Amino acid sequence: MEELGSILLRVSALGIFAYSVFSMIAGALANPSSDEPPLLVLITGLLSVIEVTVQMLFISDMSRRRVSTVEQDREKPGRQAVTFLLITNLTLWLVYTFEMQKVEANPVQLNFYGFLPWAIVQRITLPLCIFYRFHSAIVYAEIWKNSYRFQSGSSSADETLSQHYIIA
Repeated sequence: MEELGSILLRVSALGIFAYSVFSMIAGALANPSSDEPPLLVLITGLLSVIEVTVQMLFISDMSRRRVSTVEQDREKPGRQAVTFLLITNLTLWLVYTFEMQKVEANPVQLNFYGFLPWAIVQRITLPLCIFYRFHSAIVYAEIWKNSYRFQSGSSSADETLSQHYIIA
């Protein structure tokens, strides 16, 4: 992955981290009188932080891997996981784009922070969340296309393989 793409992915992941941290704070300290259980909000925020961290590590690792044998080119190990993550990120992009922008969609956070502070948090973090999901889907599409291309017999392929990990 190119350096600019990596930087954009990391900066936009900060938006998801911030959104999740604000949600975890509200989930940990809110009164359990709302329709949505605060413990569920806390767990969802924690799982979101873990998911984004693992996904960033997976993207960093997979963007450096290439097939090295004809057998790997035929079997394409890991391609199903990359396809699943691509579709999942596109789906989450749609959810963040159309549903999460409603301030009322988060009753625990709304009751804990109030309307205006939660609206400000959403207006700052959600554009980064939306960008992260879309950009990570595009990165997965590039991984899907480039990591599983086998180039036999050329010196440029040997140079490329020496600079990248080999898919095992």
